[in-house]
Amino acid sequence: MRMLTTIAVTALCGALLTACGSTAPAPSNHGQTSILPGTSPAQAYAMVGRQIKACWFNPTNPVLTRHVFRADAPAGRAANAQTNIVIYDRTPDGKRGLKTYSVLFEARSKGTVVTTANHKLPYALAQKLTADVGYWIQGGANCDGPAPAAATPARGSFAPSRQRVSTPRRGSY
Repeated sequence: MRMLTTIAVTALCGALLTACGSTAPAPSNHGQTSILPGTSPAQAYAMVGRQIKACWFNPTNPVLTRHVFRADAPAGRAANAQTNIVIYDRTPDGKRGLKTYSVLFEARSKGTVVTTANHKLPYALAQKLTADVGYWIQGGANCDGPAPAAATPARGSFAPSRQRVSTPRRGSY
């Protein structure tokens, strides 16, 4: 009987947390994997790392205000070397805490594989960061991301108009 009570209480707590719309971070997942042909991990890192520092950690308008940037890049041009950018929570004393987001650059035949992973950030923020990385590895160079697409007309807005088309009357030329 005690086992059934424990299961019931656990299920109820789970249902309540779900109903509350928890703002808990998404579970750790790989957000995006992209392949950059003809690019070394160091080149890919330079392209993305510069933008991360300029956009996410910009002193005047940072996206990540309570986080720390860390990069691990091997010296020289080591074959099959991995380069990482890891974003950590900032502890009260300003040091790095738990890993929250990462970007991995792996050498593959004739290119680099770039993989993002969310470890602890809220889902919406992780999606924004992943979209930013995707934009930058495609050559984007600003903090606002790609220009917004032109507004798409509402469905059915291409229906023919019911207005009468005026035609010239005879003799009114």
